[in-house]
Amino acid sequence: MLRKLAHVSLAVFLVLAFAAMASAAPDVASTSKKGSLLVFPKVVLTSTVETYIFIGNDNTKGTYVKCYWMDGNQNIEDFEFQITANQPIVFTTRNNNYGPAFADDSAGALTCWAETLNSTEEYLRFAKFDHLYGYAMIKSANDAVFYNATAFAVTAADVSGYCNDTSCSLPLTGSGAIDSCPKYLITNFVTQDTNGLILPADTRADLALWPCRQDLRQDRKPTCTKAKFDVWNGAEVKFTGAYACFKCFFEQYLEQVGLDGVAGYSNNGSKNSIFGRGPGFGYDKFMGDRLRTETARLRVQGIASTICNGTDAGTTGVTNARTKGCYWTDPADNTTKLVNSEATTLLGVMMYSTPGAAFAPVAGYTLFGAGYDLVNPGFIKYDNAGSIMAPGK
Repeated sequence: MLRKLAHVSLAVFLVLAFAAMASAAPDVASTSKKGSLLVFPKVVLTSTVETYIFIGNDNTKGTYVKCYWMDGNQNIEDFEFQITANQPIVFTTRNNNYGPAFADDSAGALTCWAETLNSTEEYLRFAKFDHLYGYAMIKSANDAVFYNATAFAVTAADVSGYCNDTSCSLPLTGSGAIDSCPKYLITNFVTQDTNGLILPADTRADLALWPCRQDLRQDRKPTCTKAKFDVWNGAEVKFTGAYACFKCFFEQYLEQVGLDGVAGYSNNGSKNSIFGRGPGFGYDKFMGDRLRTETARLRVQGIASTICNGTDAGTTGVTNARTKGCYWTDPADNTTKLVNSEATTLLGVMMYSTPGAAFAPVAGYTLFGAGYDLVNPGFIKYDNAGSIMAPGK
């Protein structure tokens, strides 16, 4: 009898334990809700394409909004504006009414969050204000493609500890803080469609990735990671081995991953590539003649890998790091230094366009997320002392 009760008690304990684990699972960012923090993972400005940013507020009160733009080379622009109750805001990468225009011929990501005025110091600081939503429109001469921003809600009761007198660090860790990024991204994509059965003929899938570890400070270090791709075709055959090393931001046609050094291809933003960040391997894993189906399933995760690291701190190592994208220029002494890759969660956007001199998307969407990663939590760091005082202060 005692033995039976012991089994029952163990079963009850396990049920309660799993229930506690489920209740403790972190909240994950989403494109279908509102939040205090918005991320636009793909923002483009070229001679023929510009990005419109739309931000809304459904609260009965207004707030301040702080935005940071960062491209794949860690060039940064920041600006602030006020948004009143129910006010729609729009600005473009070419004509920004609230700050400087974004860099020409560039691609990157935009991060915006709510701020409140600190009455003591008269500086703006991160605020819990889960009423912001947004979307981006990437517009070319003939087409306009929309996607929703990813919104991060705040579950922390008090966010004052996220900032000190000089800097802020926003924890993207889930419950009890700010929503986490998903552990990995999943989507279906159209393979090379030469006959135009689904999309216009010869359009390709172009993927943009944003690491959920962002250091936006003046003395910042980049996040370098390896995007690990797994692909399944329509017959559920799995293709592995494809990857891409990058820092800060990645964009490239899937069918050009790893084509650095191949005649006719470039990974530096010219010719057939858009804004690729570092080399990779496995372009054929995304091609229709290899997959043999019109659509395929993609899973991507940011992992640490020695493949993406420089070999040493000498000349050879720096050269190696440059080709892999995992290097940075230390502002303290203006020297080039290596960065080892690290595991990070990601956000992503898929676009479809025809490879060539001008990037002109005809369709696009954000990637779905799945799971959560408590081992490699995300963050956003930025300088607090550089915040602009509120108007009239």
